[in-house]
Order: sequence, then C-alpha cells, then structure tokens
Amino acid sequence: MEREYNDYLQLTRKYLRNYSIYLEAVENLTRRLRDIEVELGTVSISSPVFGEGGGKGELTSVERAADRRIERRDQYNELFEQRKRLRRQIQTTRNAIDALPKEEQEALKLFFFENKNHEAISRVLHWSLRTCQRRVNDAVRKVALMIFGEEATQAVAFVR
Repeated sequence: MEREYNDYLQLTRKYLRNYSIYLEAVENLTRRLRDIEVELGTVSISSPVFGEGGGKGELTSVERAADRRIERRDQYNELFEQRKRLRRQIQTTRNAIDALPKEEQEALKLFFFENKNHEAISRVLHWSLRTCQRRVNDAVRKVALMIFGEEATQAVAFVR
C-alpha cells in the first residue's frame, strides 16, 4: 500500500507529539516486565501428588500452575516485543531530531514537546511568524524523510 504525501507528515507529527508519552510507556512496560520476572522467579511448580484429580479431565494443581506460568511467559514476551518496538521508534525519532540544525531542533522541541504556538516560538527564536511556521514545517518534513527514508523521498515534497 502506497502512502500519500500527508500520511508521512501526519505520522511524523504523531511521533513528535507523542514522544514523551512513548518514553513513559517504555518506563511502564519496564516496570511490568520486572514484576513478571519477579513472579516467574518466585513461583515454582510443585511436584505432582499421585491420586490428585487424575482421570476426571480436570487439571491438577501442578498443571494449573504450569499453565499460569506459560501464560505469564507469553505475556512477558509480548510486552518485551512491544517495548522493543517503542524503544526503536523513540531512538529513530531522537536521531532524526538530533540531525537537524540547532535552531530547527529548538523549534520542534518548543512546538511539539512544550506545546508552544508559532507566535511564542517566533518570539523565543527571534524569527518572524511566517519564518517560524515555514521552519517548523520544513523541520517536520526533514524528520519524516529521516524516519521513513527512501520510501518517503518521492512522497514528501521539496525540503529546503
């Protein structure tokens, strides 16, 4: 499926806007993973007791404990992959921002991370309002190209 021009820019804006949320999500996932590690490390599966529930089609306490452990391990693996994807996205976004000229980095940080409007940014950076709008938009385009690479080259129009 081919992306349209605005898809890349909208997705890039979403990444920038949600950057701090992604950071917090990684922290929360890390805490949940630690909790599961502790649980898996402390929960042992006891040896079966003969004569317990056999032949009735029910799980024994040992089998239930083993099932629970397998479920927790699967949950751990799923959360681990989720955290890995988020970390990759955060690092890709951070690298793209760091590759920008300092003034454009500052403009993006003010706009997306500190929720400043163009007027406030133009006062801080001593730019005209029009220059501020243009430079923020140009910076977003550059970040989109750095995040999506070759795929976005034709889709994202002229970058200064």
